[in-house]
Amino acid sequence: MLVATAAALALVAGPALAAVIGTAGSITYTSVSASLMDNEDIEIQTDCSAAKRITGVAFGTELLNLDPQALIMYAANAARIRVAASGNDTLTGYVMCTSAKVRYVTADKTHNGVATGKLKVRCPATRHLVGGGVDAGQRFIQSTYPFDSKDKGRKPDDGWKATTSGLQTATVEITAACSKVEPKYTKESVSLSPSVSSAVIPKCKGDTNLASVGARLSGPIQYASLNSMRPRDDDDAGSVPGDEVLVNMSNDGSNPDSEKLTGYAICID
Repeated sequence: MLVATAAALALVAGPALAAVIGTAGSITYTSVSASLMDNEDIEIQTDCSAAKRITGVAFGTELLNLDPQALIMYAANAARIRVAASGNDTLTGYVMCTSAKVRYVTADKTHNGVATGKLKVRCPATRHLVGGGVDAGQRFIQSTYPFDSKDKGRKPDDGWKATTSGLQTATVEITAACSKVEPKYTKESVSLSPSVSSAVIPKCKGDTNLASVGARLSGPIQYASLNSMRPRDDDDAGSVPGDEVLVNMSNDGSNPDSEKLTGYAICID
């Protein structure tokens, strides 16, 4: 059920009861869907079972008409997914939950209107990054991804980083999910020419399963938009969407330059 508010935000009453898609290794995948009209905003609040901890929050669309504003875990087993629609579309929100122990580290920062804002948070030195998320308020998420702090290793296992844009000034919240479990990280990149929408599909390797997803845009973010980060099955023997992630971005036709899109898959046993 959708409940409209004075701010033209529709809220799926909740936390919404997510449908369990399946489990692979230590990761359980759930989803919940809602339909949007043009110029409508919607927020989904969903959760894992009490025995699980959220590592990843993602979203998919049918027509790429949705702009994300929140993809974040706001408690150990609860997540917030909020998007704005630039056309009629269907939102599917995904949550990835693990039975492993997870510690959450949070930070917030004011991002000024009209300007680009950046924010990051680090995991403790004794833990590895297994996921993360960001709530941009009424601004828009342009990048949300794992980062490496240029320590001895080159793995992006040190924390979570986000970039937002928008006309509004807002307090942006960011969360890193950290664990003693050691993940594997993969990434894929593509160059987006002006007026082009394209996707990358980073895949988990070996017997690991998708625990979280990320997307990074390198270039002037005022010209591009993040359209989808959808976990998928790669047509193996199962049907659980724990093998790869489809990350889609669009580059506006008014941009004189190409943009670089990088998608990330964070995978654990």
